[in-house]
Amino acid sequence: MISRLAALFGALAIAAGDRSSFARDRLARKSRRDEGNSFVGDSLRNSQRPRRRLPPPSSGGVTLHEAEREANATLALERIERKKLDNLADGTDRPFKPYRTVGAILNAWGKQKYVEDALKVVKNVMAASEAFNAPGSFTVWANTANREFLEGVAANNPHIIPRFYEDVELPPKLRGCSTFQAPPQMFMTKIVALTHSKYDLTLVIDNDIHVCDDPAKLFPRKGHDFDVASAVAPFARWGGSRHKSNSNLTLLPASEKQRANYKEFQERNVGVMVLRTHQPAVKRLLKSWLKLFVRGTSTHQMCMRYHHEQPAFREALWKVRNDLIERLVSPKTICRDGDQKRGCTTKKGCLKEGCLIVHCRVQKDIKHMTRLQAKKLRYG
Repeated sequence: MISRLAALFGALAIAAGDRSSFARDRLARKSRRDEGNSFVGDSLRNSQRPRRRLPPPSSGGVTLHEAEREANATLALERIERKKLDNLADGTDRPFKPYRTVGAILNAWGKQKYVEDALKVVKNVMAASEAFNAPGSFTVWANTANREFLEGVAANNPHIIPRFYEDVELPPKLRGCSTFQAPPQMFMTKIVALTHSKYDLTLVIDNDIHVCDDPAKLFPRKGHDFDVASAVAPFARWGGSRHKSNSNLTLLPASEKQRANYKEFQERNVGVMVLRTHQPAVKRLLKSWLKLFVRGTSTHQMCMRYHHEQPAFREALWKVRNDLIERLVSPKTICRDGDQKRGCTTKKGCLKEGCLIVHCRVQKDIKHMTRLQAKKLRYG
């Protein structure tokens, strides 16, 4: 018994010695680090200093703020260059062209759930703006599988005009891919719907839009006329085409200077746009957009690279840029998902001051609500 206790105490003493040795080694390493520190005199003073916070490791590109400054500088240069080509490029000198009819186009390709989402956006826009309270102010496109449901809703709502993709001529079925974002047919039918717009001035809105205030603030007016209004998508997430001067095949014969200029031409956020759809240049833009999208997604490789409709719109807009006037909307006005530092807060939605339209996921209880409605719900 005594021998067992002696062995136990011996083992404990060895363990304590090991811990003491480990602690001494740790202290020695710390002391050596302190002595090698260039901005501290001794180890005691160094231990009392707050540790300097290092910047996060770089991912190989520029930071958000650097990229934003670069994007804004590029847009300023674009305006200057366009002003040289056309002295009416900012729209301030062009005689204002009145528009007779105003309407919004929404697309609900696929299941009935997406038609219901589009109808929520219709209700949201009507609550935010009197400009869309006239009969026929909304054209909602869907598949014929949802004909009975959509026509039933439209029968009790004179503001809605139901249209169906299969009732118009569509390009041949795409042989591309179904990407992680959506099948290419969904984007194709959206462009087709825009080519059939009957409005002089068309508001283009996706189904994940939350309208905070009157979208008519984006419309052309005297002294500030334009043909196309959209926000830039400077970081071109989700497989965008920015910084790829040869991203589209039809630009390959272009000169080196043209390709360099195109490289700096930003993608636009096509989820929210205002178009003068009766203008010949805008009609050419839409037809070119459709043609380029079908061509760009007809192969698996191109489809997997670009995923959505923005790269094709980028090239189509580039081709007609000297034939129309574009208004670039601030990303703090049309707030996009992932751009929280530029204005969008996904949790707050329209409760975030400054956003006219929020284009991102928001908390469920304030989805498709104006700012006034969201404030009343949250704060009474």
